[in-house]
Amino acid sequence: MMRMIKRCLPGTGSGILCQGALFALHGRLSVALHGARHPCHRTQDPAPRMALNSYYKTLLLLPLFLLLAMAQAHADPADDMVVRGEGNVRYMGFIRVYDAELLAPADAVLNDVLQAQRSFCLRLTYKVALTAENFVTAAEEILLRQYSQSELASYRPQIDRLHQAYRDVTKGDRYRLCYDAERQLTQLIFNDEVLVSVISPEFAILYAGIWLDAEQPLDAGLRNRLLASLTNGRG
Repeated sequence: MMRMIKRCLPGTGSGILCQGALFALHGRLSVALHGARHPCHRTQDPAPRMALNSYYKTLLLLPLFLLLAMAQAHADPADDMVVRGEGNVRYMGFIRVYDAELLAPADAVLNDVLQAQRSFCLRLTYKVALTAENFVTAAEEILLRQYSQSELASYRPQIDRLHQAYRDVTKGDRYRLCYDAERQLTQLIFNDEVLVSVISPEFAILYAGIWLDAEQPLDAGLRNRLLASLTNGRG
């Protein structure tokens, strides 16, 4: 049956093959659900047929359930967010390294920044080529500026997982660091590919603090621009 369904997926077969597959599938299910039509057909015990009905209904609905589950699993974490601030990072003041954007819910306020109950995404779009080693070196430098080795120790497994997942980038590539407050899930996304998922709001706060922490962020001017549209509280 799955081979028949695949024939009818876009780009996998001709219309004639698709129609033939569907007619064949319909015939098989009709026999399974209603029994073969035969001149000598006699009344049979309905219990086996009811069991087959239930089985084939489940079989027919399974692809739909799988599609819904896949759609939910691949939902973009930034779908319900808007850009709240943006800036860029420059090397030696004139080489533009990347553009940065902070995405958050439209009603987010300044007090929500780096709070476990609020979702956010940091989106970095690169203007030059960089290596994975460049990312790891810079991140470790900032984290050790903000925390001691002993403070980082409990987060070291998650930090190492994320750092091992970094890839080299070329111009136009994009990294996103997204935190879903409802699921308490932090994800590192390269272009549209999820590289790492960590369930820990504390880790999200720690790592996003590289850019957003009030104390010794990567670039204080960039932090201010990312948070520029956020007010101090709800009216």
